[in-house]
Amino acid sequence: MKKILFLISMLLVTATARSMPFEPTPNPTAPTTKWYQIKTQDNWYLYYYNGIVCASSTSTTDDKYLWCFVGNESTGYTIYNRAYQYYMGLGNCFGTYSFGQIDHVEWDDDNCFYIYYEDSSKHYLVFYHSGPTNLGYRDGSFSAVEVETTPLVTVPYNTLAPIDFYIPHNALSNTGNEGYAKLIDQDKNTKWCVENNSGAWETIWLDFESDVWFIPKGYTLTTGKDTHRYPNRNPKEWILYGKTFEDDEWTELAHVTDGGGLEATSAIDYSFDITGATEGYHYFRFEVRQIKGNENNNYIFQLGELQLRGTYVEEPASPTSPNLPFVPTTDPSLSTTKWYQITVTGQYLFYDSSIDKVNVSSSPSDEDNYLWCFVGEKTTGYKIYNRGRQGYMRRIFNANGTGGEEDLNYVELDSADIFYIYYMDNIKWYLVYDSSGNIFGGDTNPSSCKALDPNEPPLPAIPGDVTGDGEVDIADVNAIINMMLGKATQTDAGDVTGDGEVDIADVNAVINIMLGKTTPVTPPEVDPTPQTLTAIGYNIPHNALDNEGSEGYAKLVDGDKTTKWCVENRSGSWETIWIDLKSNVAFKPTSYILTTGNDTHTCPTRNPKNWKIYGRNSESGSWTELAHVSDGSGLGTNNTADYTFEFNGVTNAYKYYRFEVIENGGGDHWNSSYYVFQLGELTLVGVPQ
Repeated sequence: MKKILFLISMLLVTATARSMPFEPTPNPTAPTTKWYQIKTQDNWYLYYYNGIVCASSTSTTDDKYLWCFVGNESTGYTIYNRAYQYYMGLGNCFGTYSFGQIDHVEWDDDNCFYIYYEDSSKHYLVFYHSGPTNLGYRDGSFSAVEVETTPLVTVPYNTLAPIDFYIPHNALSNTGNEGYAKLIDQDKNTKWCVENNSGAWETIWLDFESDVWFIPKGYTLTTGKDTHRYPNRNPKEWILYGKTFEDDEWTELAHVTDGGGLEATSAIDYSFDITGATEGYHYFRFEVRQIKGNENNNYIFQLGELQLRGTYVEEPASPTSPNLPFVPTTDPSLSTTKWYQITVTGQYLFYDSSIDKVNVSSSPSDEDNYLWCFVGEKTTGYKIYNRGRQGYMRRIFNANGTGGEEDLNYVELDSADIFYIYYMDNIKWYLVYDSSGNIFGGDTNPSSCKALDPNEPPLPAIPGDVTGDGEVDIADVNAIINMMLGKATQTDAGDVTGDGEVDIADVNAVINIMLGKTTPVTPPEVDPTPQTLTAIGYNIPHNALDNEGSEGYAKLVDGDKTTKWCVENRSGSWETIWIDLKSNVAFKPTSYILTTGNDTHTCPTRNPKNWKIYGRNSESGSWTELAHVSDGSGLGTNNTADYTFEFNGVTNAYKYYRFEVIENGGGDHWNSSYYVFQLGELTLVGVPQ
């Protein structure tokens, strides 16, 4: 019987339990949050406007009219607005009780509730019947009407990161305690401050990105913590931009020209709507075009915080981006760095040491002053580094002959093949090459540049292929005619007959080759000769000697057999070493010569025992093994003696070579725990291609 009575009592409690008129949430940014319109007894709908609670007779799903209830039954519920993304603050249009937080909900019945705040006594929020915007503090009940919406994302916290900025004439440290990153650092007590003491304000901007894509619905600006003392530091005109992908053009989302109501009050939030945005954005720019005024002729801007609000969208499919016209590197000293000649309208950029700036030449060269690499990555941009100068590209002369020492540290992609080079000096200045042969900086009419890999192997020479496209056709006939008429510079390829002139005989020769009446003549074989090599890199672990000194790595190819490359390893065992070499021209290797060191007779274990030689045609390409000797192959104990080895089966030409010593002859004669290697000279023999 007791059990039956207990069950009956529980059923009665359950039957009389009051259901809530809304579904609360612990977190208003959760995707499962339920959003409601809040309706008065007389069918007026509450909405938030400039920090004040107002009402309208029209029902709408605009975010300003949407609310959620945060909390639980034990702690109570606060009311949160979707558009402004903060909790309902007390306010009415008469200005009474304009500040404070409405932080209590009290039930009326199963469907209705009261909204009130505590201000010495309990005050209820009530709607007066005299007009659509009058809210007071008399008793009145409300109901919650659920509205279907997309999930809300609160963007500013833990999602935004600064990526770039532009600040001319800034007298402050822009990376310090009041630097650009403070605008979105989630702390309203810090600020971004920019001082311009040039006598006039100039536009500044900050670029930042989100780690999610969202449709922006609005934003909030927080004034600086001392704005009441410095009201002129508030922005007066600003623009907010967005873009979906990094390579997109900026889309204007909001533009305020009248100060937007920002007042001389410290650390106060001012919220603004963004209307018309229909797609998700990932990148944003906040641009300040004008501030309120100056302070003793100094123009100082400040803001405490910028917050964004919006709705989540799925990450959009990335458009097919054009391939980079170059392979970038993070460090120009890496052996994998790709080096390029840079052309502009048929001319080649090089570092001119006589003026310490960029110059142009009509002829290409693989000299280091003509070689450039691109340092950086897509998010940070690319700088241009010169191999000869071992420094970044310096600013070229302006059109009027002036110029500074700033780095040319921007690359702007145009397509998969070309790019622009520019720098910032108040305005964007491009590198321009004009028809008179002058190179300078200009703000318009940029010249496009190309990156050419000088290490790519040349196409096989085909007699009659004047244009070098791999075919003998009418284009080659036209090329020869243009050379004859002076419309094009004469080249060796145009002299098809080999008589020292470019004339009608060469035209006929090309036509006969096209018609099959003449068989192209293969040039006679050239005898192999020793090739000139330059040491460009090495890897030597545990070396106890000076590898740059009198017995350093460069001595292996210095043309002097009385010098030597000597490596001493005192770690207790030999470890592989290598040296990288570069030829002025690509050549097909036929043999190589090793010359023993000048004291090999007394130090025979210093000879290499196991070695390899590799080849490749670019500094970033893969190595091809050309030769491998694992048994010492009879290297004797005579001083400065030559030993010749053949390359068997090598048919390709290479411009870069690696000599790798995997093992030496053993421990040294004066200390068996030291492993010392030496060679007097390495000579590569081959046929230039």
